[in-house]
Amino acid sequence: MSEQIDKIKEEEQRDDTEAAEEMNELSEETEADGPGGSEEENEYETAGPGEDPEEDGDDPEDPEEDDAPDPTDEEAEETEDDAASWEEPGSSFPLRGKKRSRKHKKKHRLLRLAAVIAIIAALVAVANLSYFDIKEIPVIGNKAVSDEDILKDSQLEPGKSIFFVNPWLTKSRIKKNLLIEDVKIDRKLPTTVEIIVTERDLVAQFVKKSKQGTVTRYVVTDQTGMVVKKYKKKRKVTMVDDLTVTKAEPGKKIEVKESGTYRKSMELIRTMREGDLYFKEIKIQGSRVTAYIYDDLVCKGRYRNLIHMIKSGELKAVVYRLYQQDVSKGTINIGDNNYCSFTPEN
Repeated sequence: MSEQIDKIKEEEQRDDTEAAEEMNELSEETEADGPGGSEEENEYETAGPGEDPEEDGDDPEDPEEDDAPDPTDEEAEETEDDAASWEEPGSSFPLRGKKRSRKHKKKHRLLRLAAVIAIIAALVAVANLSYFDIKEIPVIGNKAVSDEDILKDSQLEPGKSIFFVNPWLTKSRIKKNLLIEDVKIDRKLPTTVEIIVTERDLVAQFVKKSKQGTVTRYVVTDQTGMVVKKYKKKRKVTMVDDLTVTKAEPGKKIEVKESGTYRKSMELIRTMREGDLYFKEIKIQGSRVTAYIYDDLVCKGRYRNLIHMIKSGELKAVVYRLYQQDVSKGTINIGDNNYCSFTPEN
């Protein structure tokens, strides 16, 4: 509302400035012409209204012409009277009409402003009606984060008007929790606000140790390597062993000493997820990989051979057959050309 008022004031000041400039220009023109006006005007003033300045005398053939009233003279007088009523002193053109036009514009702006104020007042009155107070705030799509935590972060409460909910602000509050990747706020009139969340995929965890070698935290990351959260206890996420974590700051990428092994580990996890498999733990030492499907069921082989077996679907088929046979112990040995053998363990 304050912006519209400032805009109207600026337009009024601009109109006043334009009128002042016109008056100055007219005054300058009047001074240039002199107090007697132009030569053409002096000629007409000498000749008189209705007379031709080029005619020096009366027409001798019509002696009664001077006595008869000349309608041209009357029209000229009326025209001069009308002009006088519309002209400003010292000016050669009408300005009163422009003043009236400015007054009309100003009145129109005030009416428009009054209409805007009335509309805003009506909207505020409707927004404050108890009919639109929030009664339900369902949370949808969350698993790792509780409803209570999401509602607390959103700062939404029953009893607040649904029109006073700012979706963008509410979304930004909830997304401060790094476990939440995306949020949608859906207002359903008259009394329901839905919070629809998409949680971030947690794909890997790393052990952060102290200088003495003791475990201090389990660092969980997403597929990009961004640190989502640090836990005191191990999570149900693929554990990556034999890496030295040097820096783990939430919201930033994890930093490790063995960068080459880290890249292989993240690529193996990505391939594993695409192949619809799950490894509880992986260890990469040079070109050799040990991947734990269960605590006692292990895959062993070269890195490139394991990647190929996963992409071809062969490893998934072997694991499924072992599951059907209720086998949970042993070693799956992977060689070249999709070669695979199983060594059971009693």
